[in-house]
Amino acid sequence: YNPTSVALSSSSFIHYLKSFSSGKSTEVTKQSSRVQDEFRDGAFVTPDVRRVNNHFGNRFNALTAGLSTEASCAQRSNIVTAKKVLQNNSSKSQWSGISTSESIVPVTSPTCASSRRTPIHIAIDIHPENAESSLKSKRLFESSLDRLDKKITLRELATIEGEPLSVSNRVLSVTCSINSTNATKLRFNRNDGLPLFIIGQNAAPKGEFVGSVGEIKNWLISQDFDSSLFCTKWISNHYRWIVWKLAAMERRFPQCLGRKYLTYQHVLAQLRTRYEKELKGARLPAVRKILNKDISATRMTILCVSQVLRFRSKQKDGKTHTEVRLELTDGWYSLQAVVDGFLLGLIEQRQIKVGSKLMVCNAQLVGSDDGVDPLDDCYDSSKRNCQVLLKINSNNTRPARWDAKLGFVSPKYNHHLGGTFLVKSLRDVIPDGGAIPAIDLVVCRKYPKLYLEHISDSNHNIVETLHLTEAEEAERLSEHEARHQLTSEKYAEEARTYCAKELDEDAPEEWKKMVASGSPEDFYQQLGENEKINVD
Repeated sequence: YNPTSVALSSSSFIHYLKSFSSGKSTEVTKQSSRVQDEFRDGAFVTPDVRRVNNHFGNRFNALTAGLSTEASCAQRSNIVTAKKVLQNNSSKSQWSGISTSESIVPVTSPTCASSRRTPIHIAIDIHPENAESSLKSKRLFESSLDRLDKKITLRELATIEGEPLSVSNRVLSVTCSINSTNATKLRFNRNDGLPLFIIGQNAAPKGEFVGSVGEIKNWLISQDFDSSLFCTKWISNHYRWIVWKLAAMERRFPQCLGRKYLTYQHVLAQLRTRYEKELKGARLPAVRKILNKDISATRMTILCVSQVLRFRSKQKDGKTHTEVRLELTDGWYSLQAVVDGFLLGLIEQRQIKVGSKLMVCNAQLVGSDDGVDPLDDCYDSSKRNCQVLLKINSNNTRPARWDAKLGFVSPKYNHHLGGTFLVKSLRDVIPDGGAIPAIDLVVCRKYPKLYLEHISDSNHNIVETLHLTEAEEAERLSEHEARHQLTSEKYAEEARTYCAKELDEDAPEEWKKMVASGSPEDFYQQLGENEKINVD
């Protein structure tokens, strides 16, 4: 029996009903008042916390069912979200990294509920009607409530967001037209910091705007950043990926982040963070390490497709050939990738498209022996003449989860596989798709060793092919050695006979007498000088 959990649930629920029932229909107000009375009378205070939760869920279902037709969908999603969060709290689960024990309100001081942040308050504050605009982004993004100091993951944000709504109603039209190619041309309103227009798509509106590379460089210098550590290309490169990321976040979560996430102040804050990590802290991102060849490209990495590049060229026969490549990014830098036939088919079927996340291992960096720096003037990952390419194949490429973190995969997840991922089944192996990174197989049967024998005719043409066992191969080998021995002895006898015949016909008389003698050495010593010369 945990009385503090009961006190937390009741105080949070009453606080929420007060904020919800104000200004609603008469029927909803009556039902919410009855539930508040039951809370105050102690009807929900029972030793079994699960019974508390069930009773609370039934009353909440009745309350949501009683919403009038004039009540908006946002109001219904408000109360359902609060129900889910409070259910998680009663079952002692964690929500956004905050456990129930961290948000307990003492039973003796129910009035302290407003001074502590409970899960129900977090849900209300994060909802788009109550969220603050100054959201800060680190790994994903943090709640604007400084007292919490907790991060919210993309999956938790998607749970809060609920069903996707119309993007055009909550997101600016200029935000909807941002992609990875025109992100560097975005300009912001100087007054409110919201996106204003994209250079080249329409005429510049009246009013002051900011966002040029020169203005950002001056701002960085004014913040006492060391100007010798960054260049103009560093600013434009990170401005591109920051703007594209923030715009994509707004389009994906329009209800929570619409017109609040992609702001000029947020872009500058992101640049400050990247300066501190990459330039000042020397913590280089994944793609830059691969391009510099500080780390092998075979390491498992999660990258995002930023562009599908199609290069057309005319062949000698007059036909047009189209070469398809991918531009992949880790959110900091990008590189160009060449694909095999199977991945090309997935691109044509739009199963791999802009925004897809790929988990790649055993890749190869081709085109440069010493590597290249992405900030070099000669390097451009979106041009056809890019010499440094990442070669990936289908057996070593898999789709990653939509909320997966870009960059290198931590070795603790795949150290037992040698830094690669596991192919689950043989049917997942793609022919001509490159080497298999790792696969778990069970040996069902071990077959004996077989030998292949080709039988040829006199013209050395193969007329028959036989498969022999190890015993048959040993027998054939013994027969072959016996035939070889007989043939060798035959040729040796013929050589001896021929030599003896030659001696009998051409040798001098002294030689014949010396050979016939019992002791050729003694006979040779008794010969004269001329006779010795004839014998020699």
